[in-house]
Amino acid sequence: MGVRFRLKASFDVSPYPAIVQVILRALKKYGMILADNGSAWYVSGVPDDRWNNSDLNTVRNILGNNFEAVDESSLMVDPNSSEARQAGTSVSISPAKASVATTASQQFTVTVTGTLNTAVTWSVNGVAGGNNSVGYIDADGLYTAPSWIPSPATVDVAAASVATTAASGHATVTVVAPAQVTVSVTPMSATVRVRRTVQFQATVSNTANTKVTWSVNGKAGGDSTVGTISTSGLYAAPSSVPTNGQVTVTATSVADTTKSSSSSVTIRRN
Repeated sequence: MGVRFRLKASFDVSPYPAIVQVILRALKKYGMILADNGSAWYVSGVPDDRWNNSDLNTVRNILGNNFEAVDESSLMVDPNSSEARQAGTSVSISPAKASVATTASQQFTVTVTGTLNTAVTWSVNGVAGGNNSVGYIDADGLYTAPSWIPSPATVDVAAASVATTAASGHATVTVVAPAQVTVSVTPMSATVRVRRTVQFQATVSNTANTKVTWSVNGKAGGDSTVGTISTSGLYAAPSSVPTNGQVTVTATSVADTTKSSSSSVTIRRN
């Protein structure tokens, strides 16, 4: 009971009356669902004076082996539900996989085919719109990771078709710790005569804010004893050689003041 049988596409309907051909074409496209009552291969209909029973009786010439069973298992949404996936409607999400640092965002795009209504609803781990534990996603598909790594660290971002709720697309998001800010200074060491200058460059990675503050021997901007350094990293040696003949030039990240890099500068009289 409930199995769908379809009239084979190769079956020739041309010898049958026109009104019967309508039925046979429907049996080719939609098929019929078997019930557990009535006679074998018996098709019942609603009595109506507009039917020509002589024409309808020609259907008796069609045999059981003129039909084929239809495998509908791909349409099953859940074994405990009668809901069926709608043929032709599909949803896909791009990218299908992504790694997102905590509190960072990832834009997802969705493609819906097979329906004129391309609207979707977004969810994270089955929660509409997400939450602060697994991250949020807005109506435009912008996912924002939570401020800590969830357990497990991988979450499911889904977009379900509004027209066909059984059709959905999925993307896997791994929430990771943010990359650490790093600072590097070039040159790593330098030798300069008194009252002369040397240019330093600072490279800051893993942050959009690449600004640094410069210091000499721990003094912001330096001074006349150890030399001074400008905001652009131009170091000017003092007029006399400082104690030990060396100073340390340091660049400190503005985005993360715990991250810095230093260069050793040797100062000579001549």
